[in-house]
Amino acid sequence: MIKTMSLQKTQEDLEQEKLDQLLTRLLQDLSVKAASQLAADLTGIKKKIAYQRALELTQSNDEE
Repeated sequence: MIKTMSLQKTQEDLEQEKLDQLLTRLLQDLSVKAASQLAADLTGIKKKIAYQRALELTQSNDEE
């Protein structure tokens, strides 16, 4: 059971990392709205989730 939960967490971490990489690249050339829409279309995740993560990424980049 613990291995299964650990494996699921690792899979979720990898998916989050891939989404972050995709959004980071898209945000170099596109608005938050356009980047999140394209990321949602490409990955199948909900646009709202992609949009929220894109906002978080742009805010964290602004703080650096």
